[in-house]
Amino acid sequence: MTAMYLVVPDLGRPQAAQAIGALARQAAAAGARRAVLLSMPEGGADQEHVLAAERALEHAGLEWTVLRPRWFFQNFSEDFLCGPVLSGEVRLPAGDGKEAFADAEDIAEVAVAALTEAGHAGWHYELSGPRLMTFGDAVAEIARATHRHRCRQGPIPSA
Repeated sequence: MTAMYLVVPDLGRPQAAQAIGALARQAAAAGARRAVLLSMPEGGADQEHVLAAERALEHAGLEWTVLRPRWFFQNFSEDFLCGPVLSGEVRLPAGDGKEAFADAEDIAEVAVAALTEAGHAGWHYELSGPRLMTFGDAVAEIARATHRHRCRQGPIPSA
């Protein structure tokens, strides 16, 4: 193995930095040259731990690249929003904020380039989709594409 792609489900936890650093150092000692980390955009609640995890990779002795994608479109079809989308009712505390949703295939293309081509070492890539959308816009597009004109969005009811 000469390169590795790291996806850490609990990247925002305090122990992630230690785990990433240990794995990356072990990989470097075994002959790996490059590592790409799937990270998070700056500004999240766990930012301190995420940045510590990124720094652990940066100091592990490998050529490193960090990918910071925005929301994945696949969250609507393969992850925690799939059930609400299928039920026809998506409720999120998102308001009118806009997001540049990214497609996982586009993120994968960037990861492959960073793993296999020269010129990406030492870079943090902020990845986004082609346009800004509210969550309501995204749900409306899903409803149109699936002919589910009854899809609704609304605020999360207060307890």
